[in-house]
Amino acid sequence: MCVTNCGVSTSSPFLRTQQRCCETMRDLNGRLAGFIEKVHQLELHNGLLDKEIQEIKGRTKPSVEEQYGPELRTLRELVLDISHQKHQMEIGLQNLEEELSGLRRRFVEEAQRRSDAERTIQTLQKDMGEAFQAKLQLDQRAQCLMDEMHSLKIHQEAQVSEMLDQIQSSAEEVSMHRLVRLDITDALQDIRAQLEDHTCQQVGGHSFPSQFTKLTEAAKTKGEVLRAIQQEIQGYRRQVQTLDVEVVSSKATGEALEKQLHDVEDRHMMEILQCQVRLPFYLQFTSVIIPLLSGDRTEYQDLLNVKMALDVEILSYRYYQYHSTNPIIHLASLNLSCLQRMSTKSSLLDIMYCMYNV
Repeated sequence: MCVTNCGVSTSSPFLRTQQRCCETMRDLNGRLAGFIEKVHQLELHNGLLDKEIQEIKGRTKPSVEEQYGPELRTLRELVLDISHQKHQMEIGLQNLEEELSGLRRRFVEEAQRRSDAERTIQTLQKDMGEAFQAKLQLDQRAQCLMDEMHSLKIHQEAQVSEMLDQIQSSAEEVSMHRLVRLDITDALQDIRAQLEDHTCQQVGGHSFPSQFTKLTEAAKTKGEVLRAIQQEIQGYRRQVQTLDVEVVSSKATGEALEKQLHDVEDRHMMEILQCQVRLPFYLQFTSVIIPLLSGDRTEYQDLLNVKMALDVEILSYRYYQYHSTNPIIHLASLNLSCLQRMSTKSSLLDIMYCMYNV
């Protein structure tokens, strides 16, 4: 609004001030009119843009849904199939790893059993050697006792035969003296000799029973010693038989353990061969399946990105449909945090998140 004061002199400072104020007000009025004109132009342009958006939305929405709907369904089915195949491959790989770990555990257990069997066999062999040495010692001792008993028996038989020879020789001498000496002198001498012989025989008779008694006692003592030796020999024989039985049982146990060890070794070798046969297949399978899994994963990620891009496009069209009254104001009402996420992370998932939040 222009304000003037005509009653004041033009030469005064107040008049000049009023003129400057009037010029300023005219300038402000002109600028305000220009701003109002620009606002009208922007409103008109906004209306044109709104009409253009409505036309584009009405023209492209059915075609987009008809065009991308089957492809989206196909992509979703393909993603599900790839996920299922990936899950099956992971399960197969996990089963193979479990089987390999089980084979390794069985290998360790068989090695432990083999070492235990070898230690048991060594202990049995040592016990068998000790039993064999004890048997040899007992056999040697029994042989010594048998030799001693045989020598004692021979010595006793020699003493008995010597005593019988002495008795027989004395009886023959008496009979010969009776037949040869027939005359009186000879008879007297014979009688004297007989008396002397009788006296000698009496003396010898007294000594012979004592010797016979001593020999009998010695024979009894030696017989008792022989019986004790025989009993000891029988005890040694029983011990030898027991040791023989133990040796036989130890041999049987050793043979059974050796057979078991051979069976374990054979089974272990068969399992090792099977593992060696399977291991290259497993390694080849893993070397083939890992690139396939990585390729499937990449393809899955690409398909997921395509799906997300299509979902974003569909959401954008839905957004324009739901906010068709004033799209510029609604677009300006996006959350600042969503815009920051879209600017820092250009992934499609963030864009979808922002669109859903809107």
